[in-house]
Amino acid sequence: MRHSHRGWLWFAIAVLVGGAGLVIAQQGESPPAAEPAPPAAEAVPPDDSDIPSIEANRKNSVEANEDSRARGKTLFTDRCFMCHGKSGNGKGTLALQLGYKVPDFNRAGVLTNRTDGALYYRITRGHEGMPGEQDFITDKEKWDLVNYLRTFTPKG
Repeated sequence: MRHSHRGWLWFAIAVLVGGAGLVIAQQGESPPAAEPAPPAAEAVPPDDSDIPSIEANRKNSVEANEDSRARGKTLFTDRCFMCHGKSGNGKGTLALQLGYKVPDFNRAGVLTNRTDGALYYRITRGHEGMPGEQDFITDKEKWDLVNYLRTFTPKG
């Protein structure tokens, strides 16, 4: 009887050690290669039809200056880049691993076709796989994020 318990104990230890080894091995792997982005002509404007017009027309209450954008960048780095990518290209490692389709903020029209209010609403309420930040960051921080997101808009 003692030997059967000991056998199960060794089996459980082997499973735990093997699982931990698998997790460590996966952490060392590089993320899957990102698919090339389709040409800009194929860019589909974001669908914000579910955003109430009063929200889409909300005015940004924080001046889009260097300080605001710096605060927004810090928030983006802490809370957003794992899905949206460091450069805002939508190829963050978490999004790729979960198979999320995240907009590329660097593509023409993705941000320019959206009001500050629409971006604020998405940050607050979330969308599809993106969780909302309504209970986690202040209104001012949401506007700082909006101001930082505007830095991804292509020039020209």
